[in-house]
Amino acid sequence: MNYRDEQEIDLLDLCRQILKKWKLIIAFALIGLVIGSAVGYVKSAKVVEVETGETVVDQAAVTSGINSLKEKLSDREVTEVEMSVNAYNYYNKLYANKEKYINSSIRMQLDADKVPTMVASYRISNYYKVSYPDISEVNDINNIIAVYYKALNDEKVIAKVAKALGDGVAENYVKELYSVGLEANSILNITVTARNEEECKKVLDVLTQELDAQIPTATDLYEHDIEYLNTYFSVNVNTGILSEQQTQVDALKNLQNVMLTVGNSLTADQKALYTKLIDGDTAEETEVTEVEAQPEETEVVETEKTVVRSFDIKYAVLGLLAGAFIVVLWICLEYILSQTIKTKEDISELFKVSILGIMKDGEDGELGMITAGVGLGAQKADLKKLYAISTIGDNTVSAITNQVVDAVKQNYSELSVECGNSVLTDPASLAKLAESDGVIMVEKLRTSKYEDIAKELELAKNYGVKVLGCVVVE
Repeated sequence: MNYRDEQEIDLLDLCRQILKKWKLIIAFALIGLVIGSAVGYVKSAKVVEVETGETVVDQAAVTSGINSLKEKLSDREVTEVEMSVNAYNYYNKLYANKEKYINSSIRMQLDADKVPTMVASYRISNYYKVSYPDISEVNDINNIIAVYYKALNDEKVIAKVAKALGDGVAENYVKELYSVGLEANSILNITVTARNEEECKKVLDVLTQELDAQIPTATDLYEHDIEYLNTYFSVNVNTGILSEQQTQVDALKNLQNVMLTVGNSLTADQKALYTKLIDGDTAEETEVTEVEAQPEETEVVETEKTVVRSFDIKYAVLGLLAGAFIVVLWICLEYILSQTIKTKEDISELFKVSILGIMKDGEDGELGMITAGVGLGAQKADLKKLYAISTIGDNTVSAITNQVVDAVKQNYSELSVECGNSVLTDPASLAKLAESDGVIMVEKLRTSKYEDIAKELELAKNYGVKVLGCVVVE
């Protein structure tokens, strides 16, 4: 009987079998949790300085690892790696500076769609002068603006603005918050952009005070009159800032891409050394630095060190999942590789044998329907002598087989019903099978084997015994 070609895995039944073992799954998951936590605790060990709490790097181990990698390479290959490392460090430094600027600059943090802006305007007049001996007028407006621009961008003024803003604002980010420019050939504008109106006012107050203080010097250099017009505040879209921000982000991405491709042309062994070198400072570099910084012999102070450990939630979760996974995998493999029947459909679909009913140990189950199915089936097929068999000698199966036989005898006295051992191993049972008109199969899920059932059915077919159906024992 070619049942193997039609075997299928019932996923729902597999899930039921997994859920039945939930206690085992939880137990192994907890064991995995404990083991994972222990492994994480052991692996987290690191040497730190007692006073500062900083991790102590084992430079000897680092140097040893680097030297072992260098031994695999030629001098030329090592030089190529060192050049790549230098290039990486150069781009990495540029990247770090660029990232620091983007994260620290007030201008880079502004929302370009809503930029708080405050402008103070001054009118400059009488800035033409007559040049002799040729009678002509000289326009000094650009020189006048340059004087005020230089004065307001002086380091001392920038320091005052930074102090006014407070919050530890670095001076190198202050200058980009304001500009001094000329409008309509006679209007001097001081434009300030900041995070809010209050900051704009603080910056502009410092700048206008410095401008007022600079007027006498400026008028001595270039004759002119300067008159304050107005100050206004607005919140506007600033395309200039938007463009600058996008340019900085693009530059950051480009540097990142360049760093990722620096070592692409290296061989596998070169890449191993390259990765080791860019992961941290080497012992050799540290020694050179120390020699340059401390040419004279100095006393080495030994700092107190200790080993600290901590629990790592990552290892704990991995252990938990691994423990549960192992049990589930074992259940799945056992289910798939097992050659025993899993569901009643295995019998009805693979062997084309009708199911008389389902029985459980200690319960009547579907005994009434089973009895009726056997009796009516025997009457219809005009069978007089029935034989109940099973491929296994399980006590539960034997008890249920006797229960079914007794029930059929009580309800259908005209039928001769017997039960015996497996016809595959007992010659006497095989002889009784050959003498019978019909056979009742009793098989147990996850115990009775496909191959044995196939052989049992083959014997019944060979002796011309009709199979009335199968009682499935759960």
